[in-house]
Amino acid sequence: MRLTKLIKLIEEKIPPQLAIKGDKIGLITPTNDINVERILLLMDYITTDQIPYKDYDLLILHHPTQLEPPIPTYVIHSNWDIIKGGACDALANKLGLKVVDTISDGLGRICKTDTRLETLIEEIHKKLKPEETRIVNFKRNLKIDEIAIVSGFGLNPRMIKKVHEKNVKVYLSGDLTQEGAILAKNLGLTLIDAGHHTTELPGLYKLGELLSHLGVEIKIIDTKTPWKTIKWNP
Repeated sequence: MRLTKLIKLIEEKIPPQLAIKGDKIGLITPTNDINVERILLLMDYITTDQIPYKDYDLLILHHPTQLEPPIPTYVIHSNWDIIKGGACDALANKLGLKVVDTISDGLGRICKTDTRLETLIEEIHKKLKPEETRIVNFKRNLKIDEIAIVSGFGLNPRMIKKVHEKNVKVYLSGDLTQEGAILAKNLGLTLIDAGHHTTELPGLYKLGELLSHLGVEIKIIDTKTPWKTIKWNP
């Protein structure tokens, strides 16, 4: 399939106009209208000999890259986070949550559930398998009937305030900062940080499933969280 035709098909499914303003999506490397038969789908571009980039015609990334990959590259980012059936919905489905609303401007999801905090954390570890989970305002036996979720970078002050305004008491996402943690602590909002990469992985596989129906071969490689958490005992 020619690249221009493939991009047209992708953008019919995941419109670029849904992306947040300034997001670096779309074709990010200059290239001719090549024939595309094999696509490599990654969360992030990683410079490593372990990934055979040259074996593929096109690289599709979820995250914009700071370095130029060695093959033609197309980015699908916030438009996939926002679209119905995209990354946030994939996270909800993975956890067995029923989506009832968005948090703000199509971003994030508010979901119905009927559980307690400890059970929810257990389900997150069982189904998402995060390397670690950080929690703000842990409340034992907290009954949960609604939870806000965002795949990826959701635990920032702006989104924390949006969740609080929705009167939701528990919020799951990734990339918790000191500023966000203090804000949530003062608001009484329980935050669960299961990691940026971990909360976006269900969406990556859902994206691969969608692309596989376009008539090209898709290979997904999980590039993993780009660090290791250790407890240092000198």
